[in-house]
Amino acid sequence: MSEQVWFENSLGSVLIVKVPASEALAVWKRYRSQVEETGRWPVIIGNEESVRIQRESAERNVDVRERLRQAEELQPQAIIKARLDELFEEEEEDELFGEDFKPSALQTGNPDPHDAPAILREEGEISIALLPSRHGWEAPAHLEYGSWNEYPSIAEHVALLRDWEKRYGAEMLVLSSDTVELLLSRPLTNVDEAKKVAAEWLAYSSDNDAGSLQFLAQGMLNTRFWISWWD
Repeated sequence: MSEQVWFENSLGSVLIVKVPASEALAVWKRYRSQVEETGRWPVIIGNEESVRIQRESAERNVDVRERLRQAEELQPQAIIKARLDELFEEEEEDELFGEDFKPSALQTGNPDPHDAPAILREEGEISIALLPSRHGWEAPAHLEYGSWNEYPSIAEHVALLRDWEKRYGAEMLVLSSDTVELLLSRPLTNVDEAKKVAAEWLAYSSDNDAGSLQFLAQGMLNTRFWISWWD
């Protein structure tokens, strides 16, 4: 396992290392435990195709600090509302949050908790990037991730990820070309809070639609891993 310089950005070198997919979580945790010493946050990037796409995007980066400054000016709940307004007409949004959704119906013991990141299902080797940052939520700024198709803008990604980490200890684990996975130190256990978070997750990506808001909320309870994807 050898660390290589992947590319340079305005804050320094971004390193990359290849590991067997089956060992990626353990390696990530080891790097994560060293962040205060190394000043480098680990992010699982994925397979060779994801590495190629991510590098092409990251090489367009001009100023990481400017992206972070833009994110500082954003209010996470305003981002959520604006994105939900784009997804739904007013009547549909009322129905989404209406009486048909009963938090009391959610099971506090998630029947199918995600006990491992989906990225581990990959075969062969995958890559982990080591960013010149102590904060995982800064990853989209380092990788110029977002602002295409239905993805949030780069600054919106940063603002939302920072907010979820503050509220739930949701740390950046995977940032592949079409997937974000977060590892929670404080899994969601409150069923009323699950309604709010499920709506936020749907706003983050409409492809997170699990068939119903209630089903989406159920899947986010009592699990250490949250996964978002864009088609």
